[in-house]
Amino acid sequence: MQQTKIPMEGVTKTYDQFYTGMSLNLSIVLISLTVLLWILSNFSESNPQAVRKLLIPTLFCISCFGITGFIYFFLIPAVVASLGALSILVGIVLLGKN
Repeated sequence: MQQTKIPMEGVTKTYDQFYTGMSLNLSIVLISLTVLLWILSNFSESNPQAVRKLLIPTLFCISCFGITGFIYFFLIPAVVASLGALSILVGIVLLGKN
């Protein structure tokens, strides 16, 4: 993967560099989502409607991670993402009851 070089957008990169960059981007997104959900948890009692509205796109994102995990990767990341999506879905349902 380090030998094959691909010219793109005026620069030449290897597959290894592309995959490293994508992995770093995914890690940054997941850390940011974790911080966002932690901050939202502080507002779940005072403003449940706003938290619920913000959890819906987060649910979509994590669900898509689970789907692509099942299709393109292997079982462990797909299961973890699916459990995360299920947890967010339960949170949305519980916020709707209040």
